[in-house]
Amino acid sequence: MQKGDVVIDMRVLKAMERRGLVILDCSTGKIVNHWSGLPIKAKYVHDYGSNAEGGRPFIYNGIKYELKYFDGCFNPFVVKTGAKELPSFG
Repeated sequence: MQKGDVVIDMRVLKAMERRGLVILDCSTGKIVNHWSGLPIKAKYVHDYGSNAEGGRPFIYNGIKYELKYFDGCFNPFVVKTGAKELPSFG
């Protein structure tokens, strides 16, 4: 996964939800109709979770993520925004 990639792995999205970083939408992981009419598996979330350190962005497994909206969808997606965080040397 590279910077700017949308997180589509349901295991990662569910782990982020368990840690309180995001709130999954009730449709996430289910087959829904895309605006084009094609059936797709929903990979969007509802919002930031309570442990997202004030919201934006959050760190999961040492990598920065944030929620981003794309045209045609009313729900945000989890997007990788940065590389691994360096450990503190203090």
